[in-house]
Amino acid sequence: TLPAIASAVEDEQYKFIEFDIMYTRDKEIVVHHDASLLRMQQKTYDIRNLTYEELREVSNYSIPLYREVMDIISDKKKMNIEIKSSGDFVLDGGLVDYVVADLGERGVLKNAMISSISSDVIKYVSEKYPEIKTGKIYWVTYSTFIPFDFLTEELYMEMNETGADYLMLHGSNIGNIDRIMGLKPADKTVVIWYFNNEIYIIQKDETDRLW
Repeated sequence: TLPAIASAVEDEQYKFIEFDIMYTRDKEIVVHHDASLLRMQQKTYDIRNLTYEELREVSNYSIPLYREVMDIISDKKKMNIEIKSSGDFVLDGGLVDYVVADLGERGVLKNAMISSISSDVIKYVSEKYPEIKTGKIYWVTYSTFIPFDFLTEELYMEMNETGADYLMLHGSNIGNIDRIMGLKPADKTVVIWYFNNEIYIIQKDETDRLW
């Protein structure tokens, strides 16, 4: 919500702001985590199938536009912008292009990274906009639950193929953290995220100390 974004901008405990974006049917970019209203509102509407006006009419709460959120954040905080894939690479690529252009016009490109569950999205960003840091998100993955090196190696192979800078794993995957860190390429960073306001960045510094 816009009040949540405004509050996080003003609160010094928050180092950056993460939000998810997707298209409506009429190509308005909205900030919303779920692709539908089912989980939060028990309504069987997919956001991509509604115009923004239709979405405003059926939603129980206000779903903000990307530009409204960016007007609040401006250059005040760093951002992790997650691209919610529509399953249509042309649409996803267009969304990335718009956001990168907008960040450039606002002069805040250096303050943003782009993340996604979609390997295609991350590969597209890495190849077309190499100056932007990217994060490949995993909610649940076999390689972090089953203790076999080849599975973890495959995880990093997929990450390398996308060009991602960050491996972003939900906290449910940390049972295999020793193997994840032991096989991690030196130039990659591991991020552990939770469904709250906490995130942990795990990387070795110049003294070979983990932080």
